[in-house]
Amino acid sequence: MDKIVYKNVSKSFDDLIVLDDFSLNIKKGDSVVIIGGSGTGKSVSLKCLLGLLTPDNGSIKVDEQETVGISSEYRNKINENIGMLFQNGALFDSMTVIENVCFGLKSGKGISDRKSRKIGIECLDKVGLDKSILDKYPSDLSGGMRKRVALARAIATNPEIILFDEPTTGLDPITASTIDNLIVDTVRKMGVTTITVTHDLASVRRIADRVALLYKGKIEWIGTVQEMDETDNPFVKQFINGSSKGPIHWARGNK
Repeated sequence: MDKIVYKNVSKSFDDLIVLDDFSLNIKKGDSVVIIGGSGTGKSVSLKCLLGLLTPDNGSIKVDEQETVGISSEYRNKINENIGMLFQNGALFDSMTVIENVCFGLKSGKGISDRKSRKIGIECLDKVGLDKSILDKYPSDLSGGMRKRVALARAIATNPEIILFDEPTTGLDPITASTIDNLIVDTVRKMGVTTITVTHDLASVRRIADRVALLYKGKIEWIGTVQEMDETDNPFVKQFINGSSKGPIHWARGNK
């Protein structure tokens, strides 16, 4: 069963086309990674799913229910089942760690302080963080710890879908590997459906069930990690080899 279906989605900003007839089917429990160069529309595809941006054309369905053009009330219900780990963690600087993790529980689900704190502590434990950091602020933490807190916040509401926007950006290779392994372990235990956008091929190989290459607003190729390494597709070969020669040109007007 398809959990998420993008069909012929287009999105432009003035004369800049970012998504152009973008289509992608994601099955329940699948871990799909969208790869592509910086600024090619990967994050825009997530924002359209969340309703932060409205597509100019096309359809996005979750559990066979259309989400484009829906009411704010229905949008809130859809988003209650979606967790998000933003590119830079996007923790609230003025809130402590435990307040950040519990934010969605309290504001979105109306769970009491006592119960949400208990859930928050359990989620922090799942990502390898203990009670000693509960009252610290994001500025007190390393980049890797902030990512862990952001992951704890993403899973705290027990979502059915989790979106990851460049989850390892800015991290050293060892910390990045640790975060990837946490993502794989956590989401598979929960049985959630995930979409990750990244250009980090090491992360792709660790977390993907399927990989989709986005170029000029369209999915040019999709397959497993093994198929990615074996394909003769010129777009994929150029991307994974980091070559300047091939069909991919990352000029701004080609997004």
